[in-house]
Amino acid sequence: MSAIKTNLDILFSCDSISSEIHEEYDSAAEKYSIAFSIVPPKEKLQNFFSSIILNPQDSISVNLTIGDSDPIQISNTRLDQEYDSFSEELSSELTLSAENDISATVGIEISKQINTGLISVYHPSVFTQKLNSQSASGLFYIFSSYLSQVRSVCFISEEFVDAVQSTTIAFCRPLRKTDISFPAFDRNKRIQQIRSVCHFVQPSQLPLIPEDFQFDNVEYLQNYGFLEPIKKLLNLTLILCLYDITEVRENNLKYRLDGYKVISEDNVNINNLDLSSVDEYQHIYEWLYGSNNLIDKIGITRNILSLHIGKNNGLSLPEHTFLSVKSSFKIYEKENVKQYIEIRNKISEQILDFNNRASGIVDDFAGGFQKSIIAVLTFFSSVLVIQVISNKSFEHIFNSDTYILALLFIVASLIYYFISRKDIKIQKQRFISSYNNLKSRYTDLLIDEDINAILNNDSEFNEDVQYIDTKLSLYSRLWLWTLGITFVTITGLYCQDYIKEAICSIIHKLFY
Repeated sequence: MSAIKTNLDILFSCDSISSEIHEEYDSAAEKYSIAFSIVPPKEKLQNFFSSIILNPQDSISVNLTIGDSDPIQISNTRLDQEYDSFSEELSSELTLSAENDISATVGIEISKQINTGLISVYHPSVFTQKLNSQSASGLFYIFSSYLSQVRSVCFISEEFVDAVQSTTIAFCRPLRKTDISFPAFDRNKRIQQIRSVCHFVQPSQLPLIPEDFQFDNVEYLQNYGFLEPIKKLLNLTLILCLYDITEVRENNLKYRLDGYKVISEDNVNINNLDLSSVDEYQHIYEWLYGSNNLIDKIGITRNILSLHIGKNNGLSLPEHTFLSVKSSFKIYEKENVKQYIEIRNKISEQILDFNNRASGIVDDFAGGFQKSIIAVLTFFSSVLVIQVISNKSFEHIFNSDTYILALLFIVASLIYYFISRKDIKIQKQRFISSYNNLKSRYTDLLIDEDINAILNNDSEFNEDVQYIDTKLSLYSRLWLWTLGITFVTITGLYCQDYIKEAICSIIHKLFY
C-alpha cells in the first residue's frame, strides 16, 4: 500500500506517517498520522480513490479522527452525496483550531467484492503473513469463501510480476487479468465424486479440491509468499480425498482409514504433516479420480495406504506407494477379468439353452398337429377303404353313423388344437419371464450396458420369440385348413346323392 501513502500526502499536501497496516481476505485497512491545513478539493478526492482501487468493484472510505471527536468519513461510492458535509466539518475544525496545522489520524478502509472473481491484494506481504498465521481450518474458511461464490478467483496486485495459476486460482497484475484463462473443469462433479467415497465432517467448508492448489510455476508462489499456505492446503485436501473419514479443527486433523489395517488418530498436528509426500499423494489422487472404477480403486488404494502410511511420521508415504497401488489394481483387474469371462460364458450357455427351449416349444406344437391330423386322416382313409371294399364302389362311402363319427374326430382335433395353442402361449410367457429373470440375476455382477452388450441388446431373444410366433401362426393355419378341407370332403361324400339330385334339377331347369 505504498501508493496510499504517496497519494495521501498529495491529497492533504503533507507528510504522513504510517502507523498500522491490516489486510484480510475480504478487506484491507491502513492508519496514518498527518498534520493538515487545507480541505481537499472534491477532484483530488476522486483522483485519490481512483489511484488506490485495483478492482473497480471494491469500495474505499477515508475516516479522519481529530482528537476525541467523532470520525469524519467519506467514501468513493457516496462521494457526491457526502462531500459537502465532509468539507464543512473539516473547515469547521480548521476554523476552531488555534494552530496552523491540525493533527489527525486517517484511516483508509477498503472492502473487497469477492463475488466478482477478482480479489485485490493491496499489500501482498501483509496478506501472506496473515494467511501464514491462519490455522488450517482458517485457511479452509478463507478459500472456501472465495470458491463457494464464484467458479474461479484471480488475485491481483501491482507487485505480482509473473502470472501463475491453477485450475481455479490465479495471481497476476491488474493489467494482465485478461490474460488468465481457466481450463474447463467441472468442480461440482469432482466434489460429488469425492463425497461419494469420503466423509468430511465439515462438508459446508469443502468446496475445495486438490486441483485448486496445483500450480505449475511454484517458484512464483515462493516469490509472492503464497507457497507455504498453498502447499499446506494441497497436502490437506489430498488427504481428505483419500481417507475414509476426516475432520479439521483449527490445526488438528482427526482421521480414519479403513484398509487391510484400520488406522485412526484423533489429534494430528497439521503443521507437522510431511509435505514431502505431496507428490506421492497427488499421483494417487489423479489416478484414482481421473478415470472410471472409482469404487474399486478407492478400496484398493486404502488397502495399500494402510500398509505404507507413516502413522507417527506426519502421514508420510514411501516413494513406491503409487506403484504398489497400480500393481495391486492390475492384479485385481486380472482376477475380475477371469471372473468376467466365466460369467460371459455362463450367460452364453444359458442363451443357447433359450434357443433350444424356443425350438422345443415349436416342436411340441408341431408334434400335436401331426398327431391330430394323422388320426383324422387315418380314420378317413380307413372308412374309405372299408366302404369301397364292402360296396365295390365309391358311392355311399359315408352313412349317418360314419359321418357323425367323422365329425366327432374333427371336433376332438379342433379341441386339441385350442388346448395345444393355449399351452404354447403359456410356455411362451414362461420363456419370456425366464429370460427377464436371467437378466435381473446378473445386475449385481454386471452393469446394464455390459449385460445388453453380451445379450446383443436382446436381439437373439427377440428372434426366438418371433420364431415361436411365426411357427405358431403357420401351424395354426395349416391345422385349421386341414380340418376344414377334411370337413368339406366328408360332408360332400355324405351328401353326394343330394348334390347329384340338386345338380340334375338345375340342369333340367336350364335345358328343358
